[in-house]
Amino acid sequence: MLFHFYKNEKSVFLLAFLFAGFFLLALIFPTFHAGASTIDDLKAKISERNSLIQQLEQEIETYKAEVEKTQNQSKTLSNTLKTLDLSKKKLLADINLTKQKIGTVNLQIDSLTLQISDAENTIDGDIRIISSSLSLVRKSQDRNIMENLLAGNSVSQILNETTEQATLQKSVKDRIFQIKEKKSELLNLKSDTESEKKKLQNLNSDLLGQTKAVESTAKEKQDLLSATKSKEASYKKLLADREARKNSFEAEVSAYESALKQAIDPNSIPASGAGILKWPLDKIVITQKFGITAFSLKNPDIYTSAGHSGVDFAATVGTPVKATMNGIIAGTGNTDITPSCDGASFGNWIMIEHPNGLSTLYAHLSVTLAKTGSAVTTGQTIALSGGTAGVNGSGASTGPHLHFGVYATEGIQIKKNDVGTSCRNVVLPVLIKKGARLNPLLYL
Repeated sequence: MLFHFYKNEKSVFLLAFLFAGFFLLALIFPTFHAGASTIDDLKAKISERNSLIQQLEQEIETYKAEVEKTQNQSKTLSNTLKTLDLSKKKLLADINLTKQKIGTVNLQIDSLTLQISDAENTIDGDIRIISSSLSLVRKSQDRNIMENLLAGNSVSQILNETTEQATLQKSVKDRIFQIKEKKSELLNLKSDTESEKKKLQNLNSDLLGQTKAVESTAKEKQDLLSATKSKEASYKKLLADREARKNSFEAEVSAYESALKQAIDPNSIPASGAGILKWPLDKIVITQKFGITAFSLKNPDIYTSAGHSGVDFAATVGTPVKATMNGIIAGTGNTDITPSCDGASFGNWIMIEHPNGLSTLYAHLSVTLAKTGSAVTTGQTIALSGGTAGVNGSGASTGPHLHFGVYATEGIQIKKNDVGTSCRNVVLPVLIKKGARLNPLLYL
C-alpha cells in the first residue's frame, strides 16, 4: 500500500507541477522577462520621434508654399535665386525628416526584435514543459486497467488516475494550441520586421537622393551667378538663349517626325484605360496637359503643331518620382550637360520599358536613383524632381514640375540624336515611328 500511496502522490505532484508551470507562463507570457520595460521605452521614443516628424512635415509644407509663391512671381534673377534658396532649405528639412524617419524605423525594428526574442523564449519554455508532460502521459498509459487491478489497485484509484491523465492530456492539448497561436504571431512579427527593413532601405535611398539634390541646387545657384554675374540683363539673355535652343530643337524634331514613314502597330500597345499606369507623384497637380494646350498655343515659337509632348505635374525640387508600372530602366541621361542642348530638351531624364508595350519618360529631374538595366516595381522611387526655375531643362517652364511622357516601345529608341544641330550627338529618347507618342492621361 505504501507503494500505491507513493505512486499516487507522485502523480498528483507532477500534475500540480505541470499546472504551476502553465500558470507561471501565463503570468509571464504578455511581458516576458525584463524586455517589456525596454519595449515600452522604445515605444515612448518612437512616439517622441513621430511628434517631431509631424513638426518637420509642417515646416516642409511651409517651404513648398513659399517656393510656389515665389515661382508665380515675375521671372527675375532675384526671384530665381530666392526660389533656389527656398528649395535648398526645403531639401535640408526633407533630409532632417528622412533622418527622423530612419531613426523611428530603427527603433521599430529594435522593438520587433525584442518581441520576437520574447516569443521564441516563450515557445521554447512551453515546448520543454510539454515534452516533460507528454513523457509523463506515456508512462501513465503504459499501465492498462488490468495491470492496475492485478497490482492491487482499487477501482476508485484507477479511476482517479484515469481522470488525472485526461486532465493532463487536455492541459497539454490546450498548451499546444497556444504555441501554434504564438508561432503565428511570431511569423507576423518577423514579416513586420522585414517590411520595416525594406522601408529603411527606401528611406536610405531617399536620404542619398535628397543630399544629392541639395548639392545640385547649390551648384545650380553657383552656375547661375557665374553666368549672369548677378546682372538682371545677363539673366534675361540666358533665358532667351535657352528658349531659342529649345525652339530650334523642337522645330527640328517636328520636321523629323513628319518625315517618318513607318507607323507603329496599334496591336503592340494596350487599349487605353484609367489605371493601366499609376500616377508618378503622390500629390497630383497638372500644370499642362498633352498635345495642343492653352500654354502651347500662347508659345507657338516654342511648341510645334503637335503641341506638348507629355503631361507636366507640379513638383517642388526633391519630390520623389515613382515608377508608374513594373519594368526595366531602358536608359538615363542628362541633355543639359551639352552646352548646345542646355535647356532645349529633357534635362535629367529616365525612361522605363514596361512589359505591356509602353515606355514611360520622366524628365526635368534633379537626381536619378535608378540605373540602366535595373528592374523597378510600381510605386518605387526612381528619381527626385528638379526644374527649379526654368533654367535647367524646364524650358518654357510652367513652374517647378515633372515632365511625364508615354510612348509605344516599338516606336522610340534611346540613341545619339542625329537630327538637326541643337542637341546633335546627345543621347536621348528619339522617335523612330509615327504615332509612338501617346497621351499619358489616357492610361493614368
